[in-house]
Amino acid sequence: MAYAEAFIEEFGVGTYLRDAARGQGPSHSNLCGGVNNSLLECAKRLLSSRQRIAKIAPRGLFRDSAWDMMLELFISSEQNTTIYIKQLMLVSGETAASAMRRIDRLAAANFLERIPDIFDHRRVVVKLTQRGKEAMKIMLNDLDSASCA
Repeated sequence: MAYAEAFIEEFGVGTYLRDAARGQGPSHSNLCGGVNNSLLECAKRLLSSRQRIAKIAPRGLFRDSAWDMMLELFISSEQNTTIYIKQLMLVSGETAASAMRRIDRLAAANFLERIPDIFDHRRVVVKLTQRGKEAMKIMLNDLDSASCA
């Protein structure tokens, strides 16, 4: 539980902002509950809900770019897909400089790692570390338990 508490304290997890562009979202009031309680589905629902709110709320009002980035990286990890720095910066909804500062803080906290792309040295792959995966699983499990209670 220490990883999740440290993440919440450091980056302030809370709002629900980011993914309506994919047309995915919660089909019921329990963000992480329902027929499929997998952590991947929970993360997708949260991300979708956060994006829908971002479309109606003033810019930055409910924004928590670290949480958006961590959700995106968790989903990528679970689906075994690759995320590059540029994609993560776009997910954040922040300026490039602000997004890079957030990425630097997440890396310094050992929640994510940057890996040079072996095929294109201009790109950098971003992945959750083991600590980042554990923190996300703990938080998503806690959110799932809370939404179903």
